[in-house]
Amino acid sequence: MGRITKEMFEKVYEIYFTQTQDIDPVVKMGMNETSAKMTLVWYEHILNGKLYKRTASAVQIEFILEKLFNDNDKSRLALVLQSFNKYIEFYNDKQLKKVKSYIELYEGKLLEMT
Repeated sequence: MGRITKEMFEKVYEIYFTQTQDIDPVVKMGMNETSAKMTLVWYEHILNGKLYKRTASAVQIEFILEKLFNDNDKSRLALVLQSFNKYIEFYNDKQLKKVKSYIELYEGKLLEMT
């Protein structure tokens, strides 16, 4: 399997909002089935402000924050930021500096949206 791309995360995001949540299209793009399923679970958690303990890639995190901001989806953006803050608290790790910078950037943008 090759690396997981932003386009794959976008496709899984679209799939998340379908009734069947059929991952076949993203598997055909090259994402392995387990990764696709776990990304759906990740979206389920973060879009509802819940802690998700498995790691996520910087590409994945940047995609969802950018997507929600560009869609002007303030309520979901706030929930995702809440989820990521829980993640940082849970791990309390210096390696999460890049994730924290994304969160701080979009927290500022969320304030600008009001």
